[in-house]
Amino acid sequence: MSLKRTSFALLLVFLFSPVSFLLPSLNQERLLWKENLLAEIASGPAIFNARAAVVTRNGGVFVFDADGRLHWSYKLGSPVSAAPSYDQRGRLWIADLKGRVWSFSAAGEALLIFKSENPIRATPLHFAEQVIICDDQGRITRLRAECGEVLESTSIEASVFSSGVVLAGGAILQPSKNYKVFRVESKNRLSEWFSAAGVLFSTPALFGDGRVALTSMDHHLYLLDAGGRELSRFKSGHWIIASPVLDETGRAYFGSYDRRFYAVDPNGKKAWSLRGPGGFNASPVLDQTGLVYTGDGSGLIYAINRKGETIWQYRTGDYMRTALALFPDRPVLLAGSLDGFLYALRAEAPMARNALWPSYLGDERNSGSFSPDKAECE
Repeated sequence: MSLKRTSFALLLVFLFSPVSFLLPSLNQERLLWKENLLAEIASGPAIFNARAAVVTRNGGVFVFDADGRLHWSYKLGSPVSAAPSYDQRGRLWIADLKGRVWSFSAAGEALLIFKSENPIRATPLHFAEQVIICDDQGRITRLRAECGEVLESTSIEASVFSSGVVLAGGAILQPSKNYKVFRVESKNRLSEWFSAAGVLFSTPALFGDGRVALTSMDHHLYLLDAGGRELSRFKSGHWIIASPVLDETGRAYFGSYDRRFYAVDPNGKKAWSLRGPGGFNASPVLDQTGLVYTGDGSGLIYAINRKGETIWQYRTGDYMRTALALFPDRPVLLAGSLDGFLYALRAEAPMARNALWPSYLGDERNSGSFSPDKAECE
């Protein structure tokens, strides 16, 4: 074969290969800053008062502002797998795999407030002046946030790998490894609320009217009513561990191991799907213009519009599997990669204000709660 024909053949392979299809939309100029944290981020960042807290899997705690300035850091001395969360007063809460629950002031002063007998893989949740902890054996403990007093403790007697959410009246919906979601009321009232056909590694998304969206490793997105009864379901091509988010219409967005990112309407019908070179395991986030941001197993970050079109992409150094986050008042997107870097990218807009459930655990604080109240510590 002549050199000219060989070059033409190589050009055709390049033009029609999946990789070349992605290259034109890569936008590496989106990078505002990045920070090497020397370990993978455990889960999605939590944001309060223009400061973002991230925790690495080896127990490093870092608090940055939107411009990349480090305000403080701390070493827990224990691995972490759960996302941090902020309460209404701006205290940062972190649980580690030694079963310890930490509270941090805005200045980074640490207080060990509780110790479980088991590792904790779920994010500390907030309701009223309570902090709600679930360890990996399913024991749920309500603490008085100000002093760490144990108010109630009960067990769902099932292994837990993901965070629950808090309903308007303070009840908790807690997914479990045994395929079930449990509803735990105050005063330790407990019931099996829903049963899927696969392990639940994701966190539910709340519509605000009692309905719930939930993904499962049985390949499905489930849409449920307030009683846990199935309204509809949608089947993807593989496991789902990414948690869904909900826009203002109730459309759910989530990714799957089948290398597709999905938009599913409230009736359970697929609006569109987008195929990538890697599985979509990172929980997405929505901005005020309607764009959804997510990441895949090839290291790509995507900005996708409501039609399912990729607006731009950014390539990180490794696998993307933790939740992305947006500042609520700045168009700055935060994403952690398996390469150990925290990436800050220029987004199109801040986090959505009118979406039903715009991010992992519902808001920028990772609170998992709709209606916090106040109570005093006696």
